[in-house]
Amino acid sequence: MDTQGLNDKNFDFYNKIGVDSLMELAIRGGFSTHRDLEVVEQFIKNEDSILELGAGYGRCLDYLLVKGHTGPITAIEQSQNLMNYLQKRYGQRVSIIKGDLKIVDAEIKVDVALWMWSGILDFSREEQLEVITKIFGWLNPGGRLIIDVPKIGFKTIADHTDEQHIKLHSPYGDMECYIPSHSDIEQYASNAGFINFDEIHYDTVTEKQRTIFVMKKGVMGE
Repeated sequence: MDTQGLNDKNFDFYNKIGVDSLMELAIRGGFSTHRDLEVVEQFIKNEDSILELGAGYGRCLDYLLVKGHTGPITAIEQSQNLMNYLQKRYGQRVSIIKGDLKIVDAEIKVDVALWMWSGILDFSREEQLEVITKIFGWLNPGGRLIIDVPKIGFKTIADHTDEQHIKLHSPYGDMECYIPSHSDIEQYASNAGFINFDEIHYDTVTEKQRTIFVMKKGVMGE
């Protein structure tokens, strides 16, 4: 499978899928209950500024606002349709940026970056490293990047070429995805400059097996 430029290939899916359909997928995957965010609450509850990568219909934004987060929240989304929905619903509280993570040019400094619900899978291995390196530059010293992916070896709803390469067929277009392994994340973290990362396994309410990686940026003298 050609994994070069996966993100460009997957644009059609997100540009065509509607908010209601995306919400239905979240229910099927067990993400509508925010189980993933509950798992990482310990890393975000005391932080001020938060960035969400690929905000979709605002699932993570809802969680943060319901939890009473009072600090600045920034969201990046490349789909114009989803962007319009986000702007209408959250525009007065959240700074929303439209753009592709690979090329978006924005002055961002945050304490936590959330890349949840398999968002990283839309990128090839090479693109994943490129974007993670960019996100590293957006983090304040001591900041964290939190990434959520399917657990390696767990059969998702997509077709699996192998444990890491999957393809999803849908009415909104086909998607080719790459699931990063522990060793991939270890390399990304090292190359980008993170000082360490944690690995957490959990199940969603619909029994989907997932892995969360939490990368930490160092502070002076650490």
